Amino acid sequence: MIFQRRLLASAVFVALCCDRATTLQVPDAWVAGFNDGSFAFSLSHGESLTMAGPPVGNTGPYIRDQALPSIGNGMIGTQVNSDAMYIAGLFNSDVCPNASCTTPSPHRAYIPSAMKIQIVGAEAVGSGVDFARGAVHRLWVLPRHPTVSIQERLFAHRQLLPIGVVEFVVENTAPNAKEVELSFNDSYPGLGLSPDLQDISVPSPRPPVNAKLEGAIVRTPGSKLSPISAVYVCRDIVPATVTIRPGDTKVFRFFTALMATNDTAESPQAETGASGEKACAALVNARTDNANGVLVQRHEQAWEDLWEAGPQVRGNPSLARTINATIWGILSSLDSRVDYSTGPGGLSTNGYNAHVFWDMDTWVFPSLNLFWPSFADAHLRFRARGTAGALEKARHLGYRGLLYPWEATPAGYATTYGWAELFEHHIAGDVALAHWNRFRATGNLSLLESEVADVLEGVADFWVSRATKVNESSYRILAAIGPDEWHCKNDTAYTVGVAVQSLRAAITAFALLQRTPKPAWSAVASGLDVPLVAQPGTAKAPVHQAYSGYAGEAIMQSGVADLGYPLMWPMNASQRAADLGYYWNKVSGFIAGMVWPAIAIGYNEVNDTANAALFFAWSYSTLQQPYLVYSEEPGGAGCPNFITAAGGVLQAVWAGWGGVRLRDDSLDLVYPTPPPGSTQLVLKKLAYQQWLLDVTIEVTSVRVVAVAGADTAGGLIVNCNDKVTHVQPTGGLVDCTHPTLLRIMVKP
Repeated sequence: MIFQRRLLASAVFVALCCDRATTLQVPDAWVAGFNDGSFAFSLSHGESLTMAGPPVGNTGPYIRDQALPSIGNGMIGTQVNSDAMYIAGLFNSDVCPNASCTTPSPHRAYIPSAMKIQIVGAEAVGSGVDFARGAVHRLWVLPRHPTVSIQERLFAHRQLLPIGVVEFVVENTAPNAKEVELSFNDSYPGLGLSPDLQDISVPSPRPPVNAKLEGAIVRTPGSKLSPISAVYVCRDIVPATVTIRPGDTKVFRFFTALMATNDTAESPQAETGASGEKACAALVNARTDNANGVLVQRHEQAWEDLWEAGPQVRGNPSLARTINATIWGILSSLDSRVDYSTGPGGLSTNGYNAHVFWDMDTWVFPSLNLFWPSFADAHLRFRARGTAGALEKARHLGYRGLLYPWEATPAGYATTYGWAELFEHHIAGDVALAHWNRFRATGNLSLLESEVADVLEGVADFWVSRATKVNESSYRILAAIGPDEWHCKNDTAYTVGVAVQSLRAAITAFALLQRTPKPAWSAVASGLDVPLVAQPGTAKAPVHQAYSGYAGEAIMQSGVADLGYPLMWPMNASQRAADLGYYWNKVSGFIAGMVWPAIAIGYNEVNDTANAALFFAWSYSTLQQPYLVYSEEPGGAGCPNFITAAGGVLQAVWAGWGGVRLRDDSLDLVYPTPPPGSTQLVLKKLAYQQWLLDVTIEVTSVRVVAVAGADTAGGLIVNCNDKVTHVQPTGGLVDCTHPTLLRIMVKP
């Protein structure tokens, strides 16, 4: 019924918009995708397709429309109709990135969009996002030529990462069709109009026929900013006009190849020949695939491969659309071949200047770790590049070890030394636990020894230097900011919790590697605590203290809720419930995707599904219609395309309703059940140790199927309600009825 009402409204919209009586034929693929949750679209959306706000001064476009769909593949990204495109890792720092800025800050360099090509006189009558196939679609009509219909598709190629594609399918097949001449409007202005870039001359090789090659370098590059500093664009020349004869259906595809390199201002042409050649080679590859009829197939197959993994909801198309949009927002910003990570606004926007925060390590990374592990590894490669920056920051502030920047550049250095860099130090533990959880997920001792242990050691050393000794058995962390950024206090719960857990991880890791942990690690870990205190103003059960002196005032986020998850601070169910019941109405909730998921997960953990359902729905309350794009705050305010919220909501699905907990020696499912209104929650290709598992969760049962696994001596062991089953490497399965705890273990 909802879809039928939308269709009726669309017919009225077309009649009014185009001054003619007609009925819009919605493509069958849109309807099918909408009904199975893989497609979101709108037919009365004119305002949603217009980028609001002109460029401000020399800062590039000021994007106000939070609801615009994104296009990206992990290397290149943009929003529909945006004047800007971005390349992962290409940063500049000599201009302000927005109108309110007074001090320039490093930010992702603004590249004029090469994907704004329009047919003159066409009017948009529909637009949608195909999550399954990785593309944005638009329907156009020509009021002066009513026999012509136009479908547009835009995508960043998932296999050919440098390539952006704009496609038009023009039909002139009506019985009374006449010959029509169409004009294209290519609004790409060239690299020289970006405030972040300056043109450089491009020597041979010449571009391919009907293509143009140009290059530019960022105005203020630097070794602490990014390893790359220049961009080359090899792009199809768009024809001015084309003729569509009666009965014709023509397909026009225009390609843009963007290639970033490490040219410098001192020698801007040092790699220009090779870089320009690579850009144009990518363009030729796209043309060749197109001529061979495999261009779209390769792109869609790459997306299909990604959708083979991840949480899937069945029996609830509306929630399935929400979850698919959530996954799309994350995956379109990342790729396993690109190790620059991304900021809270993903790759399609410059939200928060595209700096990398704890958002990636704590909110986005956990889903990558279990379902898209190659993407998780790419993020850890980014953090490895940032070791020098973490050492520098710790020394700058008078500490030892590794203190990762709160806002990191692609090279891994701090972008500023404002209040967050000075006090929001839980980032060190967030990075450490991301590394530790990567080891937990893989069980790979070589990884532990070569990559993880050094990070854990450096962060543990930092916490030892950061903690203040009270007496022989007690330590405190003074003057710190936790997720509640409204307060800088002593003994903030989350900061203490993440410090203790990362110290314990370092101790465990060293024991596994048969190394001797430093005695100070154990002393500080055992000397730090999050105390239980009486609930201010009540006689109810005590709760964990948010920070020293907390008296019930409003807080931005609840570090205490985050103690239980993701930190998995040891406590019983009644204590967990008391913490949740007290703190949920102390938080602001305006950053819904970072507040409510942890509380929803907590209520799932104590088997309170009614409250879990309430807070789960609140978690995605900032999802903007009609294309299901997250904003940071309600009403579309704050950071656009806020993939941090996507990360939080996705964890609320698999860690909340799925109950998944990654522990030192097991993978647990605690009170697993489908989300409200759903018949099944399926965790596809959950990657644990050397196994891939399909976990199907229904109201009364759970089935675990080994899709692939290592033929180890001990094999996979599944313990369901104290019944132990050994599973074969491939094809083995376990059925578990009414599980309260399902534990999966691998024995070597």
